[in-house]
Amino acid sequence: MDKAILKKFFSDLKEEDLEHIIDCIGYKVVNLNANTLLKIEPGLTMGLIVNGTVDRISIDICGNKTIERRYLKDDIFAYDPDMTYETMLVSKDKSQVITLHAEHIYDYKKRKCMVRTLFMEYIIKVLNDELNYLSFKTKIYSQKSLREKILAFLSKEIEISGQNRIKLIYNRDDFASFLACNRSALSRELSRMDSEGIIKIDSNCIELM
Repeated sequence: MDKAILKKFFSDLKEEDLEHIIDCIGYKVVNLNANTLLKIEPGLTMGLIVNGTVDRISIDICGNKTIERRYLKDDIFAYDPDMTYETMLVSKDKSQVITLHAEHIYDYKKRKCMVRTLFMEYIIKVLNDELNYLSFKTKIYSQKSLREKILAFLSKEIEISGQNRIKLIYNRDDFASFLACNRSALSRELSRMDSEGIIKIDSNCIELM
């Protein structure tokens, strides 16, 4: 695997430090077809999406799927099967993922690893990003109406992009799954908001007016 790709994990590290992490932790390259489960061994794993799209999903007792988060090319994630109860990582399309089993850094034999502290700092950084996103999803779910959920989502995306016009990374079915709502209800509400001049819909782009 090209080290330039692994460098995306640790953009601030020197070349020699990256070499030490590869030797100390190791990594796997996983190729996935569409709609394929990304199998993660027990313990904390960090991953980088090299190509494709991977969804973190949950399925309730009735079989309803909710997209908790979508990871795109160059996105980094943290995932622990023991801590993320009833969620899984599934490829949306043909994808390639690099995984590093972060749990290895806690092995007693790794205590003298010269990059152990640096690696743990990266773990904290990625976990903090996951927690911030969880807080964002909690805010969406706490809204009383579907319109408020949509506006909460759009407001956050606009804050991130700095533009009032955003391109959705979801089709209509997946957007409904992300918001944990009915697809028909979502389409009706988006149409109402468009006709009322609150938003402007252009294909898969939405502009908040």
